[in-house]
Amino acid sequence: MYDDGHYSKGKNKMISSQPRIMEAVIRGKKSWGLWVQQWTDGIVDWTFTEEEILGQFNKNGINIPESFLNDFHNVLEKKKRIRNLKYLEELEK
Repeated sequence: MYDDGHYSKGKNKMISSQPRIMEAVIRGKKSWGLWVQQWTDGIVDWTFTEEEILGQFNKNGINIPESFLNDFHNVLEKKKRIRNLKYLEELEK
């Protein structure tokens, strides 16, 4: 609901018994989206591999929630398809 603008400025207020935790969760979720864009750009450009990124999480004992991991894979596949289509268009020229 937060991402959909339900709790935008001046409308509804988010009520929580732990407002700092709620704020940290919202900021973390937004940060994850930014990092996913950066990581997938690097993977698509062959700067580094998916295994290197996910391996750092495993190395540090960080478990990525399945929904976040699915988001990561969906964004990566979409960007790979776009890259491959551009490459095919260049080959056809």
